[in-house]
Amino acid sequence: AAIVTTISNAVREDILERFHWPPAKVIVIPASAPGDIPFTRRPFSEGRPTLLQVGTSPNKNVIRLAEALAGIPCRLEIIGKVSDEQERALRQCHVEFKEYFDLSRAEVIERYRECDIVSFPSTFEGFGIPILEGNAAGRCVVTGDVTSMPEVAGDAACLVDPYSVESIRRGFQRVIGDPRYRDELVEKGQENIRRFDAAAI
Repeated sequence: AAIVTTISNAVREDILERFHWPPAKVIVIPASAPGDIPFTRRPFSEGRPTLLQVGTSPNKNVIRLAEALAGIPCRLEIIGKVSDEQERALRQCHVEFKEYFDLSRAEVIERYRECDIVSFPSTFEGFGIPILEGNAAGRCVVTGDVTSMPEVAGDAACLVDPYSVESIRRGFQRVIGDPRYRDELVEKGQENIRRFDAAAI
């Protein structure tokens, strides 16, 4: 192949490190921002916010998330089937949760609309579309400060160390407890999705 494309600089660096191809051969074409999620405002539920966790595969970090949320009044909605191990962790940490799976696209969008915070503290992502989906919906995003996620989020998300339960916990506490910070993240989220406008890419 004359050219290899990939979706983020983080993955590009992995490709170059593994295959030792000429850097000019590997180019980044990022995913585009979702055009089907409307921006909606809703009162933030400070007393018991709803968190939307997108994904349950091991890299989605559900077990550390459960530990981080222990003692924080919230409701966790999860898109994806939780494993037995994840369910045990959630119950042991007394996290109220509900799982959703086999959703239509319209139902996924509704889950974004109904949440207060998008939870995405992954340990690895090739890109991280839920970050942009949360930005588009007008929701605060808490995501990992590793691999492609800082690249995609810019300054439009609360970045946490996904390997540190305490860091994840502090991230959610800051978003829940600081209205000014929340407003700032929502505003920056609307700016961030413009970087990934399909027409601009």
